[in-house]
Amino acid sequence: MLILFIMKSIKLFTLSILLTFSALESTAQFTKKTFGHVFSLDVPDYMTKTVDLNSSATAQYQNAKKETYLILIEDSKEELELADMKMNKKDFFDDFIKDYSTDMIDFKIEPSIEFTKNGLNFIQSELTFKSGEVDIYMIVTVIESNTYYYKLLTWTLKSYKNNYKKDFEKIINSFSEN
Repeated sequence: MLILFIMKSIKLFTLSILLTFSALESTAQFTKKTFGHVFSLDVPDYMTKTVDLNSSATAQYQNAKKETYLILIEDSKEELELADMKMNKKDFFDDFIKDYSTDMIDFKIEPSIEFTKNGLNFIQSELTFKSGEVDIYMIVTVIESNTYYYKLLTWTLKSYKNNYKKDFEKIINSFSEN
């Protein structure tokens, strides 16, 4: 009989706790938010999607046999401002190049060019540097939209520059926000 009394007491205690917690449920209002950003980019058929090039990249493709690579990293202007990093396209480009070039050997950069394409502002430069014992050729492009900065990097071996530079330019010029 004592056991029956204890079991009933436990059930009543549990029920009272559940009723108390349901009465304390949140009454906050919720607003639906949409996340994610959409852009398009033409990628050569010889390149395949990968995840091994850069952990921050939104898009990354490669062809290890042809030594061709591309990554695209997107940075929200709103998030940059929240981190007290409000800047213009040129400053964003210069800061990226400065950070990127810090550990490079024989680093050389061509003067940057600016242009507009598909309603977006571009700033771009060609780089060469040594990575280990390998000479690299890279095109770094920063693309500015109303709400994002995109860093688009395409690279290959310096000796392959003439083979792939036109393909890299086609990739860059195909970029558009949807």
